[in-house]
Amino acid sequence: MSIDQFQRQYAAHGREKGDGYTPADFAEMTDREREKARDMMLARALAGNTVDLMGLRHVGDAGLVAALRQAASRVASFDWRWDVIRHEVLFDLTQDKAYLFDLATYLDGRDGRAQEGAANALAWRVLPRDAEPFLVDRMCDGRHEGALLGLMQAWLGLRAAAVCDPMCFQRHLPLIRAVTSAAPTRRRQLLAAELTV
Repeated sequence: MSIDQFQRQYAAHGREKGDGYTPADFAEMTDREREKARDMMLARALAGNTVDLMGLRHVGDAGLVAALRQAASRVASFDWRWDVIRHEVLFDLTQDKAYLFDLATYLDGRDGRAQEGAANALAWRVLPRDAEPFLVDRMCDGRHEGALLGLMQAWLGLRAAAVCDPMCFQRHLPLIRAVTSAAPTRRRQLLAAELTV
């Protein structure tokens, strides 16, 4: 879209706003226009707008990464959703797995919705192989029951080196049911047995 179309989209509200931004929305822009769009989205993202925050993953640069890192001081001003998305965007822009592992703050907290949100953020990423102990420990400790499905999807995706899509989920449904219905102390054994098959 052109910068004028972007500005109309940016100013829209409700259903007119649509579902956010895609990479194609910025493809026709010049570098200068893309920078203007990035600055506009960053200003709103730092004020708490999650749609603009998510859109920044499509126009990120080193300056944006630095600004989002510094925004950690703003976390107390917003709810957990904003910070989970900030971590997702930072990972998407840098591929630094530390941003995903930092989601342990929410996974290990007492808020079930934040646990589930952080687990879902992990499930939508292709995780590095060394994330397996991080996931398995949380699936097996009994403190993450509300996040168990997202953790299972992240683990399955890690095993396949891809996001666990509906076909992957369906194919592994017997394992998912077995793990989610088992006592937490027995889950490690079920997961290990799956690796030997």
